[in-house]
Amino acid sequence: MQTNLRVVRVEEVFVKANHSRWIELGQWDSIGMVSYSELNQPTPLPNQIKSLKVAKPINYNFSQTPTVNELIYIVNAPSPTYLTNSIIDACYFPPIGIHNSPNHNASPITLIDKSNKLTNEEVEGGGVNKSQNGDYYINFGENFKEVDKIRPLAIEEGDVSVEGRYGNSIKFGSNSEFTNPNIIFRNGQRELNNEDYKNIKEDINNDNSSIYMYEGDPLEINVASLNDASYLTDIYEILKEEEPTIINEDMPENIKDDIVMSTPTNIPAPELQDLDLQNLPLKDRVTYDISETEQEVTVKDGSIPLVFNDNYDLSGININQELG
Repeated sequence: MQTNLRVVRVEEVFVKANHSRWIELGQWDSIGMVSYSELNQPTPLPNQIKSLKVAKPINYNFSQTPTVNELIYIVNAPSPTYLTNSIIDACYFPPIGIHNSPNHNASPITLIDKSNKLTNEEVEGGGVNKSQNGDYYINFGENFKEVDKIRPLAIEEGDVSVEGRYGNSIKFGSNSEFTNPNIIFRNGQRELNNEDYKNIKEDINNDNSSIYMYEGDPLEINVASLNDASYLTDIYEILKEEEPTIINEDMPENIKDDIVMSTPTNIPAPELQDLDLQNLPLKDRVTYDISETEQEVTVKDGSIPLVFNDNYDLSGININQELG
């Protein structure tokens, strides 16, 4: 199988469901594919677009979707059924940075113009999207819009960086002495005031938002305020809370003293505690209670107080009987 590496021009980018070739290209399998024309061929006519060949990303995990009219390298690669039928697919690499621009690198043969056609040499010479009166423009696809103020990121030797098309970037770099690691996440570059087209550094004070992971260099940050009152409160102010006032009053006379609970002595054996006391000998009918409301009888010859509830029948019982 010959790889046949070559440069082509993107004509369509398939990123949404139900696009113009949805069924033909395998529906969801077509997301990320592009159709292309050969570099030296004229711009295809509208009725020729649907017959163009297609290519899919060379690496789907780290893909960079091109815009219409950007130039890409494509290479032949095995299809999913290559082992059975030797069919090959075309796969594309990220767009070629012919303008060295992070925003776009489109190179159309002609511009879309309401009145005049521009040659490719005019496009390359001016490097602009629109004329001063806005009569012509580059076709980037269905949704992509050029942002002419986006500048490339300034880098140092050995840096590894990833740049989006809208001023967002991640840079793995080092400190000023090139000894300690630094990582900078930036989302949106600072506003430019008619500055020349040049690479710019991240600016923690003027970029839209940033995350800096720095080691070895001081980082000068212009904080919004050094006064914590800007948070609508003073974190150093000691809040004075009123202590509750408790008035000592005399206890009401109708409150009874606490009852002292104590464990009685000579508790009957467990096997006797659940028996009916009426069926036990007198010596085993001993119960204990500290309630003042119940009848208490003390045996003469013993020191154990006998307590009987009101529901016990004491008739015929000699309280002075020896307990044995």
